[in-house]
Amino acid sequence: MVRSDGRSGDTRPVTPATLALPEGDLLAIASPPERWTVPHRLLLLGALGASLRPDDLHSSLRETLNLLRHVCQADDSEVFLRDPNAGDMFLTSVEGPDRSAFAALERFGTGTGFPGIMAATNRPVLTCDLPSDNRFLRTSVTSCGIFSYVGVPLPGPHGPVGCVSLAWRRRDIAADAVAAFLEDAARQIAVTVRAGLAEAPVTLRSELAAVSKGASSSGRRFLKTVLELTGADAATLILDRNSGTGVHCISRGRPARVCPGAVRNGRFSCGILARGHSVMLAGPRSAWPEACRCRPGQAALCCCVPLTGEDGRTRGAVMIEADAPTPLPHTSRLVELITVTRSAGPLIDDEVGPVGDPVPVLKLKCFGRFELRMDDRVMSEDSFQRKKALTLLKLLVLKAGNPLNRSALIEHLWPGTDERSGANRLHGVVHALRSVIEPHHSEKRWIFVRSEGDFYYFNMNSPHQIDLYEFRQLSGAARQAIDRGDRAGAIEGLKKAVALYRGDLFEEDCFGDWGALEREHVKNSYVDMLRQLAELLVEEGPGDSAVQYLRQALMADPFREDVHQLLIGTLIQLGRRGEAARQYRRCTQLLREDLGLEPSDRILRLEQLIA
Repeated sequence: MVRSDGRSGDTRPVTPATLALPEGDLLAIASPPERWTVPHRLLLLGALGASLRPDDLHSSLRETLNLLRHVCQADDSEVFLRDPNAGDMFLTSVEGPDRSAFAALERFGTGTGFPGIMAATNRPVLTCDLPSDNRFLRTSVTSCGIFSYVGVPLPGPHGPVGCVSLAWRRRDIAADAVAAFLEDAARQIAVTVRAGLAEAPVTLRSELAAVSKGASSSGRRFLKTVLELTGADAATLILDRNSGTGVHCISRGRPARVCPGAVRNGRFSCGILARGHSVMLAGPRSAWPEACRCRPGQAALCCCVPLTGEDGRTRGAVMIEADAPTPLPHTSRLVELITVTRSAGPLIDDEVGPVGDPVPVLKLKCFGRFELRMDDRVMSEDSFQRKKALTLLKLLVLKAGNPLNRSALIEHLWPGTDERSGANRLHGVVHALRSVIEPHHSEKRWIFVRSEGDFYYFNMNSPHQIDLYEFRQLSGAARQAIDRGDRAGAIEGLKKAVALYRGDLFEEDCFGDWGALEREHVKNSYVDMLRQLAELLVEEGPGDSAVQYLRQALMADPFREDVHQLLIGTLIQLGRRGEAARQYRRCTQLLREDLGLEPSDRILRLEQLIA
């Protein structure tokens, strides 16, 4: 991220000393990967293992990428690591002559771009015609003449922890042979990554436990670790405290500048961080998230990471700044910072608590058919003078406190409408919404739907009960329970979360892109939680209840091959081979006839176990 020795791609010639191989075994890399013998592959994997060091993770990743690049005769190599909170993939290391082009996009959400696709599917991505593959997204790379790309996930206990990839300027590569070797290499890299990311949090937890009780002392010690880890010039910790005590800010170095929208009415209220996403700001402001463009100051780089408690709720943030330009990739240490912050959160947020307010509680059911209540009074659609009022509320709730510009709202609600006409319509819709849900409408004291200039947002500090938010919080709490080894807590949290999913998000609405993407993302999260719950239940004992949750997952998404695989394996384990055979036929039929895909080797091997 900030701290880096600025080393560019290693272009040293490959020698036996470079790879720590005996002189005679240089033949292992003198021929293409498809010609390697088993002993040669084992020697190369041994050299790879020798280059990986958890106590110096980033240097060893660079060395490993250069080794892979040389032995596979590739031009470039890269590693992405996955955000343990939100699942985003961040570029952590890149080597080769085109590193600037590869670093043009440093973050991919789950399912977007090749790194995001590998995170979502847990399957390799191979192509020898990169310019024609519109899933890749990084046009700066194809503009450099890169034609071939092979990437494989870094396996973890609960899904990929990242991915490692190689790229070539030529088309004539043995993609399958390279992928097979990379999958072996990825297992070693993943073990080192997990061990390296675990070291700093363990040390920090023991240090925080030793300092005097209170957010200030533990917060200062935490920020010291942050500055040491990143090499930043400024660091600020924002802690949201109990009702009436406001926001508590702690800084080391100089104070980092805080976005105007991050704190409202004495409460922390950044919508992006509230959803668990971290933010890296570098380069032109036009490329930043819209909500971040109002941020003051001209730092070369700014990073914001959410701080969460044991319940998974975002209760603050750590913000860092670097004054001088930083080497690429900017996100090299971001996942490490996220991991440290996630570990520290429960130890420094003991003064944080919910806010009370003597007004009605806004209760929303977003899953399945939408339902709105003020306390226990149901508000039907007929309660609103304008039909778009509820659509506006849904838009703002989806953004979870992140402000939406008036122009964006107009385009969402009335596509193609001119600004002046749209502004008049929006004013009427906002009035119609507030007249129903705002308890102090006559005083123009807004509790739920607030505005600042041309921006509108849902007040996350208002008294509300929203199943979508509870779903996200329970999901985060379950992930943390798993990390702590609290299997019972994880199972309980996941059961509560999936029980909230009564149907697709706002299922009665025909959204444009703005709602359809979030609906699909939430559905994917739901299926992931069902699969994870089933895995935990199978590990706990007889998997009969796991079968129910896996079938539930396939009702939501019948094309999830990983869920089919787990269901078939569980049925075999339970001795229900007839059901396993039917499920196997159903899976292969769906993949071949509906998607035009061949089942993976993992699925095909299950047929032998069924017989």
